Amino acid sequence: MLLFAALLWPSWWAYLYTLRETFHGLEAVGIISRGPNLWGQVLGRNIPSHGPLIGSAARFIAALAGYGPACCAAFWLFARARRGGDPAAFVPVSVRTFAAGVGMYALLHSLGADWLAGLLREAIMSLGIRAGCEYTSVGVIVFGRIGPFTAGPFAGVFNWLWRNGGWNGAMLAVFVPALALFAFTARRSLRPLPGRCQRCGYDLTGVRGHCPECGTDH
Repeated sequence: MLLFAALLWPSWWAYLYTLRETFHGLEAVGIISRGPNLWGQVLGRNIPSHGPLIGSAARFIAALAGYGPACCAAFWLFARARRGGDPAAFVPVSVRTFAAGVGMYALLHSLGADWLAGLLREAIMSLGIRAGCEYTSVGVIVFGRIGPFTAGPFAGVFNWLWRNGGWNGAMLAVFVPALALFAFTARRSLRPLPGRCQRCGYDLTGVRGHCPECGTDH
């Protein structure tokens, strides 16, 4: 979890870049086309309106490319901790569990990360107002380039949280069920072989009582 959290910032930018280029590719091959309405901008590029299925597919691809490496790094550390299993099975089992965890992460991200990030931004906005920060409003809240708050004792802090906390908080929350799936499949698939410590994988041939490596009873 700590490793994934540390990689959130570069992963977010990789996600946005991949999302922009994915939409650009879809536009280049004619799957989506420019019209009077725009869906929005990604890293300064206008994105044409498109259906929800295309949007989810594009976000799924971008999540795999942007956050997949961070997921794999965290999952790899977990798999390495499952010592003592059949060495021949470690690589294929790890690949399958990586695919399960990263795939589930990308799916959840494409379906719910936007919604969750929006909720987190609304919560941060509400906390900033309660903390005495001022914001510009013309009928509706107008957000500047640095964030919604223009003045107040903690305006800079809440602007930073509004810009970064929503997306990164959503990424971390979506990662949790993916890691749970990975942990479940890895624990079932990478169980230590008979005759080895169930905790660390130490060879217990001729050993009675406690494992000499980690002290676990067997």
